[in-house]
Amino acid sequence: MSLCATGFPGTNRTLTTLAQLSGLVRHLALSDDRPGGRQARFAMAHLEETRPRTVILGGWTEHYEPFLQRAGRAGPRWMVYWTSSAGQTDLAGEIEKYSRILADRRIAAVLYADARLIDSPAAQLKASALLPVCAMPIAPRPARPSPRRGPAVISLFCAPREVTRKNSLNTLLALAGLEHEYVLHLNGLSQHAPYRRMLRRLGIPYRDFGWMERDVYERALADVDLGLQVSFTESHNQVAADHILRGIPVVASEMVPVLATAAPSVRAALVIANPDDHIALRAAIGRLLARPRRRRRIGAALQRQFLIDNAARIRIATRLLRRLA
Repeated sequence: MSLCATGFPGTNRTLTTLAQLSGLVRHLALSDDRPGGRQARFAMAHLEETRPRTVILGGWTEHYEPFLQRAGRAGPRWMVYWTSSAGQTDLAGEIEKYSRILADRRIAAVLYADARLIDSPAAQLKASALLPVCAMPIAPRPARPSPRRGPAVISLFCAPREVTRKNSLNTLLALAGLEHEYVLHLNGLSQHAPYRRMLRRLGIPYRDFGWMERDVYERALADVDLGLQVSFTESHNQVAADHILRGIPVVASEMVPVLATAAPSVRAALVIANPDDHIALRAAIGRLLARPRRRRRIGAALQRQFLIDNAARIRIATRLLRRLA
């Protein structure tokens, strides 16, 4: 069984996908964080009725504490699914949570989404295993057969609290100098007053959808020609994966693992060695906008490789979940 507060949208989505793909666990999402709330009562009753051998907690929040206390020593093996990289843990101010998890004797193991943390000294402090982020396979969607009229659609999608980690200012500086016609699609960046001012002062044409529910997000992705995810640190980058799964190329930093296995020619076109270099980023975006046919070929190549890699991640995750069931 897995349990996750919906305040961790990426982790919650990953655990939902793993439950659907493997059929080995039931996932419960907690949108009501109140200890005595309806969802919490249902989850506790379900735990007591089904008595699962293992419960995977998505991330860590104090709202999980009542579950551990009520279960006591006779409860399940509690494991925490940690989806952040070391850099993300630092930048998001999650080091307090992470250090507590490692010190808490009630937590039997930490499951990491980031393979690099598995090899770290911290992973030796408590039992650990790799539980990779997997995407729900969809039928391959070929890129548009011909260039679309009007401006190219560029996306910069991220959770509201991640705008700093996503290197937003450098991305805006790169876009401001472009000579090609485009419109930037956002999901909340302009709701931050400093970034809204920068967008206006730099003259960047944009449309901000705000935070999107899943169905709205899916429709927004269908309009995108090029994604931007030049992050300072990542463990997976679900947004990049969502683009690539649909054959949409993504300009990214070296820190985005989903591009790590791409062909050298594809990486040369998309990967920015120094995320703090907005001039190099602008040049990469400009080359891709200038050659739409090549851009679509790159997107198709990325999609093929991603599907191969995703199938391998699903096998790894399923084997682990089978051992834990």
